[in-house]
Amino acid sequence: MRVKIACRTNLSILVKKRKEKKRKEKEKEKTELSSVTAFERSTIVNSSPVLDIEKMLDSMSGDEDAIRTLLEVFIKEHKDDAEKFRVQLKSEKQSAQRIVHSLKGVSGSLGAMPLYGIARDIEYALKSGEQVSEDLINQLSHTLEQSITFAQQVLDNENC
Repeated sequence: MRVKIACRTNLSILVKKRKEKKRKEKEKEKTELSSVTAFERSTIVNSSPVLDIEKMLDSMSGDEDAIRTLLEVFIKEHKDDAEKFRVQLKSEKQSAQRIVHSLKGVSGSLGAMPLYGIARDIEYALKSGEQVSEDLINQLSHTLEQSITFAQQVLDNENC
């Protein structure tokens, strides 16, 4: 399934929208966070949270440059991790475990919860001395590919 993002959805718009939302919350002296706005929902098509941009904005205090950098590093450093994991699993299990541990950490930072869950399950299996099924490895590969594609689309939409 290909994830599409509307061209107008970029970090600048989300940051502006977020700042406006926070300003309104302060004016109204609300203490609880409101849900994602209708504008944000309408601009991200099929946004099953491959990456949770809103979570990233919160964790990075709305710092667009930091988010861009994190996405760029994620793509550059982790795009081949599924294949590296397959290779290392056959010969060097500790190295394979480090790969999924790293993926677990970065996916948590990105709000890529599907990827996080798979990496967590694989890491647990490895720590427990269990076999990692081919199905789980395929899920890792597929979910990582989706996450990389989504991250690239977010960055590409910055140039629209």
